[in-house]
Amino acid sequence: MTPSSATYGGSTTEEYSFESVTAEHYPLLKILYKNAFHASVAEKEIETRFNTSSLGLPLIGFIAIHNLTNHPAAYYGVFPFKAIVNGEIVQAAQSGDTMTHSEHTRKGLFVKLALLTYEDCRKKGVKILIGQPNENSYHGLVNKLGWNHLDEVVRWDLKLRFKTFPVSKLVLRFPALRKFYSPYAKSILKKRRAEPDSFQNPLQTTYAKVNRDIHYLDYKKTSDKFFLQIDGITIWIRLTDLFWIGDFSDYEKITPMFIKKIKRLAFILGYNTISFNLNKSISLPPALQCFKKNGSQASCFLYLDEQYKDVNFILTAADSDTW
Repeated sequence: MTPSSATYGGSTTEEYSFESVTAEHYPLLKILYKNAFHASVAEKEIETRFNTSSLGLPLIGFIAIHNLTNHPAAYYGVFPFKAIVNGEIVQAAQSGDTMTHSEHTRKGLFVKLALLTYEDCRKKGVKILIGQPNENSYHGLVNKLGWNHLDEVVRWDLKLRFKTFPVSKLVLRFPALRKFYSPYAKSILKKRRAEPDSFQNPLQTTYAKVNRDIHYLDYKKTSDKFFLQIDGITIWIRLTDLFWIGDFSDYEKITPMFIKKIKRLAFILGYNTISFNLNKSISLPPALQCFKKNGSQASCFLYLDEQYKDVNFILTAADSDTW
């Protein structure tokens, strides 16, 4: 069966059924998250993550179900978002959470589910797909599904010279500590908190950008993310295993004193590493030369409308599906 003959409800082969993902599939997705990523994800988390309606469209994706056992075999989907391309608002989507159960690998499920998803994307008006595939999905996206590898997204790290006690890592290792750490972090950050209505990337290039309007900020809101204002610059941070900067409101205003202040914040909060992400093809702003490269990930695109062929995106951490 070719993707063009699939229906929205799904399609069937002798061994698997392919169904468009709805809330009814969330218990099955929980099983896939556990098997593929070794992550315990609550159905409420899945519901929140998949609820992209405010960004133009609900999540678009398909799940493969093993007919003999009714167990989930694989999932592929994309998270819709609005993009700014040459000053125009365009419907786009980001590939993420590709999962295949360990008992169903090497069955061609990844490609089948992806093709069904792309067909549905075209029907719903999605123009561009973006993705930062890991080594497991890179080959399939680029060599089997025709994605273009245009750029790299580099992780830049700043290591604190004087180390602090790594409280943040203890919190990740022992989640029960979070009920003590979260109020502490909020009290430290309280005086610097900001609440912008939008947070667009400020770099002036010809690249497209994720439209980080109020709907995007609301969608991405979690208890470990904060907008802070320091020396007239707003930054979006996430307190994970790193002091992770999603983006800056103004790169030109960054000074050594600004860097000193965020290092002090990281130290007080129990972080020894500050990180942010930026395209390899974009020169690192001079004030951030103290950060050192620590790996990169492919930045890939699939153009569902030829009008947008070869469009590249500025991508920082705040634009990632994992942010």
